[in-house]
Amino acid sequence: MPIAYTKEDGTVELTYVGAVLEDWEENYYHDSDGYVIVWDEAEGKCKKIYTWTTRGHSVVNGWVDATPEVKEKAAAWMKKTILIPMITKAMEAEAKVIRVRDEVVVVKGRKIPHGTHADVFWKGPDKFKGGKYVLGLRFFDGTKVFTAEDNCEKVNVNPIDPEVVEAKAENGKYNFFLPFVKLLVF
Repeated sequence: MPIAYTKEDGTVELTYVGAVLEDWEENYYHDSDGYVIVWDEAEGKCKKIYTWTTRGHSVVNGWVDATPEVKEKAAAWMKKTILIPMITKAMEAEAKVIRVRDEVVVVKGRKIPHGTHADVFWKGPDKFKGGKYVLGLRFFDGTKVFTAEDNCEKVNVNPIDPEVVEAKAENGKYNFFLPFVKLLVF
């Protein structure tokens, strides 16, 4: 069933017939609100629509009724506009993670001149800054120092392969991905 709007004269108007992909409610301290995700053919994208509330009388309701064609369009849109950028961003962040044996360049801090290159021989938790790390650096002349990971950037970060991103996105099919989309995007 699509989104049904009950008018003042008692008639029911149906919208987004065959295009309601998901319904859920968001619960708050005193009240709850209902929402649906629909495929908007005119705009060529998914939209979140507010349907009902427990705050008072609601004249709108929606039920999942998406056709297989609509699900495919929505999945393609979500993949292109949400999933691929999200995977790309995560892979770029992962590629920049500094590990032991990586070459780094110092970009900030006061102890080591900026622009200095070194190899990482040790990485461990920073006991003064929770969740951060300290790096043990070995300069090319053999001297060793320790500095905060935030002071360094990884050298020679490999570019992200679009084919790998595409392959990872293929695993994000509609039924698996949609619950996360409503939390992240709408």
